[in-house]
Amino acid sequence: MPPADACAFLFVDDHPLYRDGLTRAVAQCLPGAQVVAAADAAAGLALLAAMPEMDLVLSDLRLPGMDGFEFLERVGRDHPTVPRGLLCGDPTAAVAERARRRGFVACLSKDRDMEAIAGALQVLLGGGTVFDEAPTGSEGLSAKRVEILRLAADGRSNKEIARSLGITERTVKDHWQYIFARLGATNRAEAVGRAWTGDLAGDDAGKEVRSGTEDPRRRGGRHR
Repeated sequence: MPPADACAFLFVDDHPLYRDGLTRAVAQCLPGAQVVAAADAAAGLALLAAMPEMDLVLSDLRLPGMDGFEFLERVGRDHPTVPRGLLCGDPTAAVAERARRRGFVACLSKDRDMEAIAGALQVLLGGGTVFDEAPTGSEGLSAKRVEILRLAADGRSNKEIARSLGITERTVKDHWQYIFARLGATNRAEAVGRAWTGDLAGDDAGKEVRSGTEDPRRRGGRHR
């Protein structure tokens, strides 16, 4: 396989902000690499048919019409020598294990910054595997999810949070589902309240949420 900065990558993700940001970041970190992107499985398959020499295909888990597992299994049937992996907003142990069983080389968390993703690509192109799994226990909330809680505690709507973090509103909602499960909450206000009062096991995350924000209980349910 050629060196990482001379390889061809295909990213399939229907979130334009993330897709375009990832494409630019990889191009900057690996300036000789050829980076192509598609918004759905059908477009990804068409690109692969035109460029069967692709060195790596990464797909979002959630795609319109065909999910990431279905898409990558189709890639494996049509292009058995092309390494395949998932990009995942919530890489649970179950998702990572399912990906391993299907012969994927990666399950990368979307919480990785772009430099860390570029580093993972170099590992994958060297023949390695990278499987991120959501941590359990006191460290179970990523920095991005803590920031979502902090912005919500400051009264921001999901749309405003998405704009602030450069992600889609749907991605924010996906993060909320994980936060609710992690904190045993059923809505935003309850999740923020538990974070604020230290119910996040391991107080560092709770302190981060409280930092620079007014106690949300004093605002009389300003969350939207």
